[in-house]
Amino acid sequence: MKRSYIIGLDTGGTYTDGVIVDREERKVLCKAKALTSRPDLSEGIRSVLHALDPGLLDDVGLVCLSTTLATNAIVEGTGSRVGLVIINPDAESKNYGADMVIRAGGQMDIKGNELAPVSGDVLRALLGEFDGKVDAVAVSGFASVRNPAQEQQVKGLTRELLGLPVVCGSELTNVLGFEERTVTAVLNARLISKIRDLIAAVRGALAELGIGAPVMVVKGDGSLMSADQAEERPVETIMSGPAASVIGGLFLSGKDDGVVVDIGGTTTDIARLHDRRVSLCPEGATCGGWQTRVKAIQMYTHGLGGDSWCRIHEDGRIGFGPQRVVPLCVAAEKDPHLTGELHFYRRGDMHEGAGIFWADCVRLTGRKDLDEETLNRQDGRVLQLLEDGAHSVFYLEEKIGKKAKFLSLARLQRSGWIEKCSLTPTDLLHAEGSFVRWEAGASKAAVDTVSSRLNMSAGELIRKGKKQFLDQLAYDIASSALRLGSTGQAAGPLDHPLLRQAICGGEGLLEMSLRLRAPLIGLGAPTGAWLPDVRSRIETEVILPDHHEVANAVGAAVGEIHEEFETMIQFDPFKERFLVFSPQGKENCKTLKKAVSMAREKGEAACRKIVREQRLEDYEISCREDIRYRNPLDESEWDILDSYVTVTLRGRPLKTV
Repeated sequence: MKRSYIIGLDTGGTYTDGVIVDREERKVLCKAKALTSRPDLSEGIRSVLHALDPGLLDDVGLVCLSTTLATNAIVEGTGSRVGLVIINPDAESKNYGADMVIRAGGQMDIKGNELAPVSGDVLRALLGEFDGKVDAVAVSGFASVRNPAQEQQVKGLTRELLGLPVVCGSELTNVLGFEERTVTAVLNARLISKIRDLIAAVRGALAELGIGAPVMVVKGDGSLMSADQAEERPVETIMSGPAASVIGGLFLSGKDDGVVVDIGGTTTDIARLHDRRVSLCPEGATCGGWQTRVKAIQMYTHGLGGDSWCRIHEDGRIGFGPQRVVPLCVAAEKDPHLTGELHFYRRGDMHEGAGIFWADCVRLTGRKDLDEETLNRQDGRVLQLLEDGAHSVFYLEEKIGKKAKFLSLARLQRSGWIEKCSLTPTDLLHAEGSFVRWEAGASKAAVDTVSSRLNMSAGELIRKGKKQFLDQLAYDIASSALRLGSTGQAAGPLDHPLLRQAICGGEGLLEMSLRLRAPLIGLGAPTGAWLPDVRSRIETEVILPDHHEVANAVGAAVGEIHEEFETMIQFDPFKERFLVFSPQGKENCKTLKKAVSMAREKGEAACRKIVREQRLEDYEISCREDIRYRNPLDESEWDILDSYVTVTLRGRPLKTV
């Protein structure tokens, strides 16, 4: 009998990882890494798939993907043009993230009673304003989670007239909060085309290798959804990659409790495991400055990673991040001439005020969706010189005949035409020889150049840079532990002088030490080079599980489906009826017993629908009733507060082989 393996894929800011996992035996059978391809993520995924053991591919029955696509698109402000239809006469005129906004009329009260209908004729005329100007439509109405009827009416008419993808706020969350729900719906509409293109590309890459297995996608809470669901609700993949890393850390470490530290290229993500569970953000994920209602793992993200820009001042002070750059060792792997340039242009002057540094280089991003009309003649010359690969900024100075600070490189970078390559923590490790994956010669050349300018040895610069990175990493871990170990989301200071003194030391009579009550579980490619040394600053156990460098991909492969359907029950004293607010709409019941029964039936029916559609195995459906009485000593069914019935589905997707 054939075994059925699972491919796990993760697209991070720097690396794309892939694994083949035998989940039954809890084994990682093979793994591969490739540089993430920007802007086309499918290229990195294709490279990883082709690097996996071809002898195992015939036995693959499921493919699971975690991706940074949604998070990056929101942060960068890219995606489809979105039209927003608001059904709320009292909504403020503010920025919800849409390109165009219309108000449809109509009104609901907080109990889901219709106060004013939506006029079909008026709506038809208003929707005409969207024709040809938007690519997707979001619909959001006041109290639509209590009664989605008006949202569904607008959705149906919009699809009929425009033939565009349409998403309603009530389809994405059952939590009150008009503004957050509206933002969530707009972001979801903006992401639909991007996630569909990515999934199509992944399926195409799988087809090239003869893999016809179903594709699942990791959500921000670490659970899985089908690719079809992801295409309809892409906003739920916010924080997909970090969530996969935590699930991977849980699987690989075998620990019930611990602090997961995932050191990536751009950021370090820190989360807590407790009793094999991870807390969710109580208010929903925040991404790119937008507060959403998306369920996501509670995690603290710090702008410190292997690709953090190493800022070295003329007085020798060192800082890292939060700006991400391409490590010189990575850039030189593709463009070997860069190593020679870094040696040759050691004489270049530093222009720190203009953001130019001794080791800075630039290269084209490869993006094809940029407006060439914004370029001037000098910009065109810079881009022309970069067509044969990355170059030092001082090479550009020489060829163009202007100082680098006058070449508008920062503007070209902000516009997306070029990206900076410079000294990073990864380069320090390559120059030292403690972690070597790419072209170490470029890293050594940069370290030699910078250290000579600062009148210190290369070894001294590396030691100083590593100490600063470790101080910052240890502080980020300690400050996150304060917050993760408290009961409140905002509890625990993020900047505290005593905490910094305990981490970094200092002069004076008082000396402090820190001890962490849970082990640190290290994940990510460079973690082995950094995390063990944190023990000199925080007393704790450090665990580096096997395959920690591909934990995100492992987490994608071993994830489960977890869906919750919550129904609220209220008593209406005027009608002497119990109101049942479910995702399907509002209904009335004469008794509390009947209302609870109806809530259970609706939740269980929704769960069984998912079981059938996604062919789950080893699934479990459970129900939790939270009936709240105004007076706990007098449990009269007529005297209940807002009460909830939650039906939960947990299961594993059925593999095809």
